[in-house]
Amino acid sequence: MASHAATRSVVAQAQDPAAAYTEFFAGAAAVLEESDFIDPCPIGSIAREVANTSEPLRIAAEAVFNSWVDAAVEHLTGVGVGAEDARQLAQVFVATVEGMFVLSRTLRSAGAVLSRLVTEAIGATTRT
Repeated sequence: MASHAATRSVVAQAQDPAAAYTEFFAGAAAVLEESDFIDPCPIGSIAREVANTSEPLRIAAEAVFNSWVDAAVEHLTGVGVGAEDARQLAQVFVATVEGMFVLSRTLRSAGAVLSRLVTEAIGATTRT
């Protein structure tokens, strides 16, 4: 997945929170297709391989994932989502992105992007 700085850049440019994440997923799908489905997130691959065998690498991967979650939480709370909802949505966002990368690479199709579920949940929490 993109660095948390890139994530911040994408979500900061959108008009509303749900659109921010829709744009992020669209960009991720484009990266997958343009790269012929080369792994865009080596952290996810490493985490899956070593989480139970190397504590230092697990801790490093955890720190990266936490930085992505924190960036999404910062964005969501900044647009009015409550802190607890923002943390849960951010974790779902990161998990969905990681799962989307694995599924899309396996199916060789960016159609596996599951962004609608995340963006609808974000949209629901920001509507008044």
